[in-house]
Amino acid sequence: ESGYAAAGSLLELSPRPSAIFCFNDMMALGAMRRVREMKLRVPEDLSLIGFDDVAVALAADPPLTTIRQPAVRLGQMAAQKLFELINKEILPFEEVIIPVEFIVRGSTGITPESLT
Repeated sequence: ESGYAAAGSLLELSPRPSAIFCFNDMMALGAMRRVREMKLRVPEDLSLIGFDDVAVALAADPPLTTIRQPAVRLGQMAAQKLFELINKEILPFEEVIIPVEFIVRGSTGITPESLT
């Protein structure tokens, strides 16, 4: 529902955005529903991108472009940091960068406004 509501607000802007990047795939699917209700087309009028690569993203129509993150690896790293904290292994702040994968599917494209 939050993706649905946010998309409604964004699509009332002038000029209207040509793309929306959502916090997660479920929000993107809600946004896609709102886009359709406004008689706009994905990706012809608006590109949509989610984050997570949940299974339903591939089943969407059109399939959702998304960012795939290694959820198992994130969980492992979080558990490791928690154990270090519990064991009082005080470590200085450490930046951890985990690579993600951009999965291009049917919900992104070039809008007519992008060509001008």
